[in-house]
Amino acid sequence: MAVRAMVDQTYASLEVNAVNASGQKTTLLKLRAPRPEWPRRYWLASPIEVPAGSTIQVTTVTGDSESGPLGPKFESPFQVALEYVPQ
Repeated sequence: MAVRAMVDQTYASLEVNAVNASGQKTTLLKLRAPRPEWPRRYWLASPIEVPAGSTIQVTTVTGDSESGPLGPKFESPFQVALEYVPQ
């Protein structure tokens, strides 16, 4: 599986987690200062089991690498593509 985050501006950080029904988070992707011009796929190094009913949560911190974080963490409805490519 691969994760691709499409952002509308540069952020200080972006984190994509799978959250199961009990609230346990599994990190799928963590980016520092992602930019809109970086539309790339990040392939998971090893398989991760995500239980049925889990949700995908995207958390961002506004700002950039030069000015640092400008605001609090923000859980947002960004578009994140999860892609499965059979081997």
